[in-house]
Amino acid sequence: MSGRLLHGSRIVLRRLEESDLGRCEQWINMPEIYTIMGVFGPRTAAEQLAWYKSVAQSRTNLVFAICLAKDGTHIGNLSLFDVNYMHRNAGVTVFIADEAHRSGGLGVEAVSLACEYAFDYLNMHKLHAKTDNPVAGKLYLRLGFQQEGLLRQQSYYNGRYVDKVLYGALRDDFKRAH
Repeated sequence: MSGRLLHGSRIVLRRLEESDLGRCEQWINMPEIYTIMGVFGPRTAAEQLAWYKSVAQSRTNLVFAICLAKDGTHIGNLSLFDVNYMHRNAGVTVFIADEAHRSGGLGVEAVSLACEYAFDYLNMHKLHAKTDNPVAGKLYLRLGFQQEGLLRQQSYYNGRYVDKVLYGALRDDFKRAH
């Protein structure tokens, strides 16, 4: 697996590569994925390639492939987005595409690796996330994030508005949780 970057016990995060786009296109065209990611879907192969080209060279939107350490299987993506090097903060978002890999702590390990990278290598002071998924909320809390706010009726899914919970972690919050 080329482009190795961050190694955990069960997960490896590496920068997304053009060869990953076939899987990414399948995933982003799954209603449950494009809905939770808050993107307009489905997407064409051309749209997916244009998106990839925009993030491949970006220093402010870092997209990682989440891969199983044992065999390199690409199971999802994680982004550090809106990376602000002046104010030293960034957003984080994650999805595990295959339901079989959504339990057992793989998402926690992936986000933890990304937090270590953001705080230790990029020298970020704060990371933030927002979600309407209670499981994701528990993941963030486990890693030292704190609930910072609520965006009422922020997103429209399946005929109803849903709230998004805002989470934030300062470097010290994350370090204390580990």
